Amino acid sequence: AAFVYCKEACASRETATSSAEEAKSPPGSGKKEDKEACASKGTSKEEAKTSGKKEVITVLVTGAKMSKSLHLARCLKRADPERVKIVLIEIEKYWLSGSRFSNVVDFFETVSNPRTDPEAYHRDLMALAVKHDVDV
Repeated sequence: AAFVYCKEACASRETATSSAEEAKSPPGSGKKEDKEACASKGTSKEEAKTSGKKEVITVLVTGAKMSKSLHLARCLKRADPERVKIVLIEIEKYWLSGSRFSNVVDFFETVSNPRTDPEAYHRDLMALAVKHDVDV
């Protein structure tokens, strides 16, 4: 799922870099309208023009105590800061993880320990996915 998002982020960068080419294209050529429709994930061209808002993608990252999770959060946020919302998750034992204070982290949540209570861990993850409307 992260790969799919990265493809979308790259496509949005290509759209931004080719804006000069679009300005040179004659009116009604369809290039800009097609890209807007693609960026809005299948909505009609008219809806893409009128909405003007980008869809926010919420990403749930577990293992907040590890530098790997912070690195992943930074990479995702750097791809498109306006569209990506990062939710970092860690077990209660490591509630004071340094990653929770990063500027790229929008929310930090703690969950039950999966080794001691796997059902509660699963329940906590599902509740957080619903609470934050998680996409990935």
